Amino acid sequence: LSSLSKHFPPEFINRLNGAVVFDPISKEAAEKIIKQEIKQLSKNLSGQDIKLTVPASVTNKLLDLAPEYIQTGARGLKKIIDQELANPIAKILLNKKTKNIRASLLKEKIVLK
Repeated sequence: LSSLSKHFPPEFINRLNGAVVFDPISKEAAEKIIKQEIKQLSKNLSGQDIKLTVPASVTNKLLDLAPEYIQTGARGLKKIIDQELANPIAKILLNKKTKNIRASLLKEKIVLK
């Protein structure tokens, strides 16, 4: 909290209980987070009898999209999963019934079938 006193008035600092510093996460940690998010998405879909297949090439592509988000932590990585997988999957499910969804790369873009 002492370094905060250089930037904020004492009245504001007295209202704080503590400060948490978020450091950028490592690429290895980002990979684990992405895999965990994919696992959770797959689990959610399996509850609806839908199988999601995401090969390592897609996981690696998601990680490649992550450099700017690694600075913001796990929330940024979750945003990538939502943009690249969860939201497109939702659109697919709204338009047709399917029991299998497979992610793949086509010209360096993530494609869902």
